[in-house]
Amino acid sequence: MNQIELMERPSLQPLIEGMDTSIAKDLKINLKRLVNTSSLDGQEVHLVVLALARASQHEGLEQYARQWLVHSNVSESLIREAVESAALMAMLTTYYRFRHMLEEGVGSLHESYQQAGLRMTALARPDMGKRMFEMLAFSLAVVYGCPSCVVAHEQALLRQDVARAQIHDLARLAAVVKGLATYSDGGDYAY
Repeated sequence: MNQIELMERPSLQPLIEGMDTSIAKDLKINLKRLVNTSSLDGQEVHLVVLALARASQHEGLEQYARQWLVHSNVSESLIREAVESAALMAMLTTYYRFRHMLEEGVGSLHESYQQAGLRMTALARPDMGKRMFEMLAFSLAVVYGCPSCVVAHEQALLRQDVARAQIHDLARLAAVVKGLATYSDGGDYAY
């Protein structure tokens, strides 16, 4: 038996202890429900949570997801790719939001903006496989707020035979992680 097998599976409890206001309870219940009873499997949930936590700068949730994945013997290369996908999607969603804003405002794109001209070869053959990468990309597009990216990645997931219930859970995970990251920024309030 190796050292990882001797460790207890990481728990959400230390991360959400003391969250006692009505808003905090809603966030806590939603997180627990999505992590424990989602239509996604445990590895999918935790890779997505890891990427979303990095994107939302929630260190505690990122550490929890990483520990869960290590405990579950997920390779370091997949863990790294999930973390790095947050950076790649930050770049792409920022650029495609720019294009979307122009299209909405002007009605069309000038020919100068037709080609992104950004290197994104990691999208072609991710180590984690196209299906899992699309799950991450979709969730990150939701949290980064890029309408055209959300639509494109939702369509890619449907082509990968990902059920709409799973796509909905990915969007809900993005919403809950963003809410938790915003909540954790507040700390104690003194008025």
